Amino acid sequence: MPFASLQDAQAAGARVAAIAELQAIILRDLNWTFPEKNIPGGLLISIGAQFGIQVGSAPGSVHYRVSADLSGAVPDHGELFQLHVTYQLVFSVPEGEEFSPTELEGYGSATVLFMAFPYVRHALQDMAGRAGLPPLLLAPLRLPFGDIDAFVPTLHEQAEAAD
Repeated sequence: MPFASLQDAQAAGARVAAIAELQAIILRDLNWTFPEKNIPGGLLISIGAQFGIQVGSAPGSVHYRVSADLSGAVPDHGELFQLHVTYQLVFSVPEGEEFSPTELEGYGSATVLFMAFPYVRHALQDMAGRAGLPPLLLAPLRLPFGDIDAFVPTLHEQAEAAD
């Protein structure tokens, strides 16, 4: 996210959020790689994830492409699979409405990624199930709420509490 905080992204994207209406979520690319490896069953599979967002606009619409590169690895056995998936989210906006790049990036960072996330998670679960893997869970994206320092004790406070 090119913003210092989620609140900054939300503020930048507020005008887009107020008027853009979601019209479609389209699967644009899906690539699953699951090489043959002799890995014993029952081992923990850790999931790595990287996300990317691109934005473009046309008269009366804004288009976002949300890409995810997911990989599963088994300790001491290396990478087990790779999944690349891209969804396009199409929003309608009033004809003649123009947005700055900062507004579009703010909306993409604060909202669009969260809209696409359930589709990415479903793609992972579907492909893993079809490959015969155990159920996999892509950890949820987390939104910070307010001042996190007010809720999470610092290391110094934790050390004092332990004494």
